[in-house]
Amino acid sequence: MNPDLHAFVRDALTRGAGREEIRKALRDARWPEDEIESELAAWHDAGLGLPVPKRRVGLSPREAFLYLLMFVALYLVSYHTGSVFWALVERTWPDPAVDDSVWDRLSDSMRFSVASLLVAYPVFLVTARLTGRAVARDPEKRNSGVRRWLTYLTLFNAACVLIADFIYVLLGLFKGELTVRFVSKAGIVAVIAGWLFTHYLGGLRRDEEDAPRLPVPSQLARAAAGVVVLATMLGLWLAGSPAKARRSRLDQLRLNQVYQISQAIEDHHRMRGELPQALAVLSRTQPRPGLVFDDPVTHEFYGYRTLDSLRYELCATFDTPDSVGPYGGAIDPFWRHGAGRRCFTFEVRKHRRD
Repeated sequence: MNPDLHAFVRDALTRGAGREEIRKALRDARWPEDEIESELAAWHDAGLGLPVPKRRVGLSPREAFLYLLMFVALYLVSYHTGSVFWALVERTWPDPAVDDSVWDRLSDSMRFSVASLLVAYPVFLVTARLTGRAVARDPEKRNSGVRRWLTYLTLFNAACVLIADFIYVLLGLFKGELTVRFVSKAGIVAVIAGWLFTHYLGGLRRDEEDAPRLPVPSQLARAAAGVVVLATMLGLWLAGSPAKARRSRLDQLRLNQVYQISQAIEDHHRMRGELPQALAVLSRTQPRPGLVFDDPVTHEFYGYRTLDSLRYELCATFDTPDSVGPYGGAIDPFWRHGAGRRCFTFEVRKHRRD
């Protein structure tokens, strides 16, 4: 509020000047139209000979906290809902140009998205309900300037994220992604963006009405709730059950232990010029910290046998097919395996003994 403009409008109304006269005078003085209308709307003509100031609704720190929390939850729900549907598109229309390691990391990504949806969506619903009740008790709060600023600010941030998503999709197209994948991903982003702007900008327009309506869940909001629930279920399906995730993590541990044993055998050969006859021998001659020779569940020794002076096998029994490799983010095809017993053939490098 500009104090000079506020004082002028108050004095003009007090002296009986008409609103059109005040508008013309302010326009001639080059005041912006929106500031003129905002200031005139702040006064009520009650026929008392004096302008009556309309109530200016403020926003308490508690309400500001609720609105911020609500829109942060909205960001998370929007982003991870899109992530789940993108993953479904990538699984439905695979691209031969995409590295296989991407699919191995898909399950972990989906678990993170599902966990985010299961936490963020209830937070969004609770905060939206609390702010909605506050507006139902005091409808004038719909016209709170702080509330509108927070809404526009969050929509601006959401727009930036969605623009970045569109850029990423177009980048994929320029890099040669399949047309169906491109159209589907672009459509997902467009639907999310369209919902955000249709729902929230429509709400802002209703707030600016002379008699703002109470918040009522629209068909659009109910449809969005169904989409979020569907995305959560799809994410669980793409990620697999928690039991499967645990079995996969155990298989990753087995692969890592087999890899560590192969490194210890390499060291043994470099120092002694021969392969160990058994893992028990290796455990005595190469006592590495953290080196484990037995399965984490069955506690049986991993399988080991020599094939010749340089080649040997290490075997383990896996619960799931194709768990992630034992090191780094890239997947080495050497470590691919199915469920059940799998043997890996290694060949040590020839070392010159000093």
